[in-house]
This record gives sequence, structure tokens and C-alpha cells, in this order.
Amino acid sequence: MDVAQLLRILRRHILLLILVPIVLALAVWYFTRNQDNSYQSETIIYTGIFSGYTIESTTTSNVDFMGTNMQFDQLVNYLSSRKVIEETSIRLLAQHLMLETYDDKYINKKNYDALQELIPKEIKDLVVKYNKSGAERERMEQIKNLEYKIQELTGKLNKNKGTTSSTASENSSPSIAKLKEDSIKNESVYHIVAEGENIEAIASRYSLTVDELMGMNELQNKEIQPGMKLICKKGGLDGSIYHTVIANEDLQSIAAKYNTTVDNLKVLNSLIDAKVSPGDVLTIGKNSEPESPTNTQVITSDKNSPTSQRIQRIILPDRISSTDYEKTVQNLTNYYHKDNYNFIYQLLNFTHPHYAINSITGQLSTNRIQSSDLIKVTYKCDDPGIAQNTLAILTEVFIRQYKDLKENQTDDVVRYFREQVAIAESRLNEQENRLLRLNQNNNIINYYEQSKSISLEKDALDRSIQDKSMTMQGAAATLRSLEGKLAKKDSIFLKSNKIMSKRNDLASLSEKLEINKVSQGYDPYQAQKMQDINSKITKLKDDIKLTVNELYLYGHTTEGVPIAQILENWLKNVLVYEDSKASINVLNGRKAEFLKTYQIFAPLGAMTKRYERQINVAEQSYIEMKRALNQAMMRQQNLEMSSNMKLVDDPNYPIMPLASKRKLLILAAALLGLFLVAFIIILLEYFDSTIKTPERAERLTGLKLASAFPRYISSYKKADLHAITQRFTDLLLQNIKLKISLMKPEDKKKPLILMFFSTNPETGKSTIANNLVDRLRSTNERVLYMNYTFDDYFSNNDDYNINYTYAINNNFIETESIGQLLGERNLRQDNYIYDYILLELPSIVHHAYPINLMNSVDIGILFVNATDYWRKSDIKALGNLKLVLKHDPLVVLNNAELFALEDIVMDFKKIKKGQSGIFRWLTAPFRIQVKFKE
Repeated sequence: MDVAQLLRILRRHILLLILVPIVLALAVWYFTRNQDNSYQSETIIYTGIFSGYTIESTTTSNVDFMGTNMQFDQLVNYLSSRKVIEETSIRLLAQHLMLETYDDKYINKKNYDALQELIPKEIKDLVVKYNKSGAERERMEQIKNLEYKIQELTGKLNKNKGTTSSTASENSSPSIAKLKEDSIKNESVYHIVAEGENIEAIASRYSLTVDELMGMNELQNKEIQPGMKLICKKGGLDGSIYHTVIANEDLQSIAAKYNTTVDNLKVLNSLIDAKVSPGDVLTIGKNSEPESPTNTQVITSDKNSPTSQRIQRIILPDRISSTDYEKTVQNLTNYYHKDNYNFIYQLLNFTHPHYAINSITGQLSTNRIQSSDLIKVTYKCDDPGIAQNTLAILTEVFIRQYKDLKENQTDDVVRYFREQVAIAESRLNEQENRLLRLNQNNNIINYYEQSKSISLEKDALDRSIQDKSMTMQGAAATLRSLEGKLAKKDSIFLKSNKIMSKRNDLASLSEKLEINKVSQGYDPYQAQKMQDINSKITKLKDDIKLTVNELYLYGHTTEGVPIAQILENWLKNVLVYEDSKASINVLNGRKAEFLKTYQIFAPLGAMTKRYERQINVAEQSYIEMKRALNQAMMRQQNLEMSSNMKLVDDPNYPIMPLASKRKLLILAAALLGLFLVAFIIILLEYFDSTIKTPERAERLTGLKLASAFPRYISSYKKADLHAITQRFTDLLLQNIKLKISLMKPEDKKKPLILMFFSTNPETGKSTIANNLVDRLRSTNERVLYMNYTFDDYFSNNDDYNINYTYAINNNFIETESIGQLLGERNLRQDNYIYDYILLELPSIVHHAYPINLMNSVDIGILFVNATDYWRKSDIKALGNLKLVLKHDPLVVLNNAELFALEDIVMDFKKIKKGQSGIFRWLTAPFRIQVKFKE
């Protein structure tokens, strides 16, 4: 498909290409004829994310561009969050409801009147003016009207009775006072349902029956929920709010629930301290329209911040109190959160152009100004006052909520680490106390020093025992040697009872002396005892010496050694032996005591080590928690400092509306219609898989095109139709003769058989065949045209030498020659010779054909319809037929569009109705072949 052909396709649908864009443009023009002007307000906020001064900015650090971009994305997304838009919408609604009349600075007359018609009285009563709600203001107005009527009525009565005005005044004053008193008495008393309360207990407290309480509050059943506000008119409690204390509640939690203070509760309830018990009934406050406690956060503004003060000057008229405004916002917020089907909830969540959340979000735009710390926020609206005030309220709410978010996001972390520090400290104290109790119970001052001292003393004791044992063993050996040198009688004498007794006494006294030496440092009287023992030992030694000296009389031993010398050595070693023996006994006793001490200190060492390890672990945990707490607190302080955003430019009041896009929309609609229609046309043409054009006919069939005939349209003139038919018939005849000229001489014997066939019925074979026959006969060619019929009883009245209709029967497939189709008729009566025989066959896909006859066909011509599809069955049927034909057939395209035939006949433009050569001339430069998938 080339560009010229594409343009021809579009030209064929020129009416659609013109009408559809015009209709769309007119539709846009009509629906935008009353389009409201759009006003845009904008503001610039300094965030301080990148260049703001914080705790962390005092230290040198690398710039985290990814983290900075993430913070800006978070900030921009939070600006359009549902929470921010909800409060913005409620505050905007509160501002408009508090206006006594419209003010273009805040809302124009059209939108104000529409709002007043839309808002029900129940919502208007939530508006607080002069510290009074709508119901209170209405009640006060009724009192004033009654006072005026009473005064008027009293004046009339006094005038009729002729009384003085002073008497009337005296009579009217008590009536007015009584009316006021009755009004005060009739003020509603409210009760906020607390956890665990039921309707029977509440009715009993206010001296009501359950039915009366249910009737006052229009309750269908006895089910009540915590936080509900019940009317209790018979209590006579002048509109006070009460709360029943439940388990696990204290004054601080109750004060937070009702947005008051602990000191205020103490004063109202005459409490000395902050202790309350479950079941206590506390007075919360006195208010004819108390606010019910809900889980909704009380909305307040930081009036002290410069940004808030600048915003307040924009959104609050001078005649509206900021206190009344905040109370109205709180009332609307509580009403909004009451359920999911109240009026305010529907207003904010449906499609209102000024208060719906989706509408505000859709007209809000936030962008960072290049790579700076500034963000630009814009808002569009059909009312300039609403545009400015919506943006101002949105900015104030966003800055406050984002600051609260940043400041409070670390509260849980700090609280967690505070708890963990307390737990770690408690564990550390517990482990230290365990070690202290262990030391106290075992009289340990310093385990390691004491165990070291015991070890040193034990080593010294072991060395002393070893030294004494060696001394004693040496003395014993010497005694045995000396006694051996003495004569037998001397040995007997030495071992006599007297000497042995004295030796035993000496051993006993020596042992006592060693024991007293050990305890000498603990007992001051031991010195005297030791002196007495030493005296006894000395005396005993002298007695033994005197006894032994008696042996001196014997002279010498058997070896000739003087007995006196031996006895002196023996006495000396006896004394050493007995002294060593006594010392060993004492030291063994000391050793036994050390073993007991070891048995006590050995497990104490393991326990002390374990306790010290547990103390180290607890101490490390405490230090880590303390460090984490300090870091979290520093991070919290840093976030508080970094979240202090400021307004650079206040939201402006737009005077001029934005440029209208109506013309652009109309142009866009026209272009959209044009391109949409063109796209659909091209798309349909692209997916059109019919044969349609001569090029497709040749490509799909694989045959050479003989001719093509257009689809007949009634709008064409008859002369044009005749010329068109004649021209394409000549083209068909020309290609047939060309085909014949290329045949071999032996194949050119007359008559030449031309076979017309098709794969589908109703392709126009007969019409074109008759035209071709007429054209051949006009050139004096002798032609026999053979058509078919399925009627066996068909009566053929044609001239057999010109036209013949043969019947197709069961034996048709066995036909081998033209003569068999004619039956008994004489094919060449009177020696009539034909130049051409035109044989027409039925559809070769739906009917059988004589295979043997195909061998005698000189030229086969396939007829295809431009509106038909070339299917696999057609391909298969044509392929089988080509197997039995002598030459490949030609193809003729019928019922084609006129534009598809222009490339076949160059002068086709002369015979087309109403078509000029200008189009052909204009498209000539664009005849560049552009291939499309077909």
C-alpha cells in the first residue's frame, strides 16, 4: 500500500473525516459554553530539609541526595494525604458556616447561597457563635421574643384597665423572671456513657425510668456504647457532664479523655488528692452542649507560631472569634467521625467541588522548586476566595500535622528505651545484690585477696610439716643408732618406765607449747601459760638429764666409746624428736582446718565468677540501653528542630482567572475526531483480509491477472458503465490473445477452448463471459458459449451453433470431450468451424469437474470476487486443478472498488464520474511505496 492508495482510502471516507470532527467540536463548544472561570492561588513553603540548621548539621557529614529526595517525596505525599485534606475540608466548611452573609474574600454569593440551601439545620446548630451553639442561640432568641410579646401584651392590658405603667412594669417583671428561671430549669442535662455502664444504672442515677430515658434519646433498645451522649432532663443538674470511674482509670486519663486538666477535676469534685476509685461519679464540667469524648484527636492550632498567626489573619474574619471557630471545627469533626453515613461524611467523600476530599486533591499541585528547600503549592477553584482560603487552611494544617508527626514519631522509641533502661538497671541491681548477699553470708571482704592469703598460708603449713617430719625422722634414726651402741643393760635402762614417762610428759608439754604459740596473737593470757610450760619443760629436761647421768658410772660402750658422750647425744635427739612430733601433731590439726576452709572457698569462687559475669552482662546491657536512649532523645530533638517549616509567600488572592482552555479543547476535539476516524479507517483497512485489489488477487492465487471489473454502483451513468465494461473486457481479450501467442504452434489448433471457473459461486462468470463473447463476435470471431444447468429436464432453445447449456448430472465427472456434453447434437453442423469455445464450470470447491476434459482446455480463467476471502479450501482446489491443466490459468477480479483499478488502466480517470485529474496530480509526488502488513 503506497501513500497515494492510503490517501484514496481516506478520500473515500471524506464525509466521515469532515463530519465527525465538526460534531465533536460543536459538542465541546456547547457543553463548555457556561464554563466557570478558574482561579489559582499559590504559596511557597520553606522546608529546611537540605539546608536547615539541626543538631546533626553541626557535624561534618556527606550529603545524602537519595535520602533528601525521599524526604521531599514523603513531604509532598503527606501534603495530599487524606488526614490533611479531611481537616482542611472541615475547617473550610466551618469558616463558611460561621459567616453571617457572603463575603467575596471568603466565598462568593453563588456558592454561599448554594451552601446554605445544602446544609441541614442539624449541621448549622453545630456552629458556635459568641460561645453558644445553634440550639442555645435559638433558645435565647425565643426568650427575647417572649419578653417582647409579654411586654407588648402587658402594655395593652394596662392601657385597657387604665392602670399606670409602673404597675404594668411590676407585673411584667416577675413573669419575665419566672420565664427565665423556667428556661434555665428546662436546660438539658447530658451524660457521657463510660466503659462498663448500662442504661439501668444511668436511669437510676438521674431518677428516671429506663423507658423515660429511652424515650428522651429515641433509643430502640437498651444497647448503649461507650462515648454516647445521652439526654437526662429530669436530673436538674444544669447541664453538667458526669463520668463514672471504672477499673484502671485515674484522673490523668479521665482529664485527657475530656480535654481538661487534673487540677480542674480536683476543683470541680473537691478532691484533696488525685486518688479515685472505681464507681466514683466525677463532675467533668458544665456546658449545655458538651462535647462527647471520642477517639478523635482534638484539633487545635498552634496560635503562637508566626506561620499560624499569618494564616489566622487570612482565614478568620475580624467578627469571628478564634475560640468559636475552633469549637465549631471540633463539633463538625466529632459529627464527621460519628458514623459513616452522616451528612458531613457524605459531603467530604462524594463529589462536592469545594469540600469533597477527591475534589481538593484533584485541584492541588505540589512541586519542588528546582533543587532548593522550597516547595510550591497551588490550588485551583472557581471561586477566588475559596481558592485562597483552602490553600491557607491546607498550609496551616499541613505544617502543624507534619510537625506533630515528626516530633511524635520518636516518642514510642524514647518510651521504649526508657523502659528498657529501667529494666536493665533493675537487673543490674539484682545481680549486684546477689553478689553482696553471697559475700555477707560467707564473711567475704575480698574473695580474691582472701583466697590468695589462704593459699599462701597452706603452702607455708605444708612446708612446716615437711620440715618437722624430716627433723623428727632424723632424730629417730639417730636415737636408733645411739641405742644400738649402748650395752643391753643400758638400753633396758633407757627404756625403763621412768625415762619413758618423762619422755611422754616432755612430748605432751611440747605439744601444748606449740598450740599456745599458734593462739598467742589472739589471747593475751597465753604468754603466762607459755612461760609456765617452758618452766615445766626445762625442769623435765633436767630430770631426764640427771637420770641419764647415772649411766656415766658404766664408763664406755662395747665399742669403747664413752657412754657419757652417747647419752648426751641421745638426750639431745630425744628432745628434738619429741619437739618435732608435737609440732607435727599441731600442724596436722591446722591442716585439717584449712581443708574445711578450702571446701567452703572452692565453690564460692565459681559462684563469684558467675555472679560477676552476670553483673558484667547486665552492666553492658544497661550501658547500651542508656546509649540508645541518649541517641533516640538526640534524634527526637533533631527532628523537632528540622520540622520547623515556614511560609515564604502567603497564599495570594487571585484577581484574574486563568486563561480559558475552551478554544484549545474545541481544537483538540476536532483533531481527536479527525485522527480517530482516520485511525479506525486505516485499522479496518489493515485488518481487511478480503481479496479486494488486483495486487492481492495475484499474490494470493499465484496467477497472472487477466483483467478486473469494478463493482457497479447506481450513481454511475450508464455511458460510464458501458465504457468501463468495454475497457476491461478489451483488457481481458488482450491478455487471452497474449497467452495464445505464447503457446506452441501445435497447441494453437482451432477451436481454442477457454474454460471459465471459480472457487466460489456468484462471481460474475456468466456476465463477463457474455461480454467477452460479444466482443469476440464483433471482430468476426466464431464463438460457442457453453453454460451449465443443474436441471436434468431443462429445455434448451438456444442456437447450438452460438450458445449451448449443458446439464450437470452424475456422469459429468466422467466427461472426456466437449462432444459428450452436447450429447447427440451435431457439434459442427454444416461444417461450421469455431475459433473459440467458452466453457463455464460451476464452483470447483462445491462441485466435481471432469478431470479428463481438463486436458483439452487451452486457457483456464479463474474468476474471484473482490469481497471474498481466499481460504485454504480455495488454495487446495486451485492447486488440484492446475495439476490437470496444460497451462497455468489466468485470474480475473470482479466487483473491485474503482480506486483499486486505477493502476491497471492509466486513463481510468476519464471515465470515472465527477472525478478530476487534480487528485492524481497532487498525489503523484507521494507515490512512494510504503509497505504495510496485510
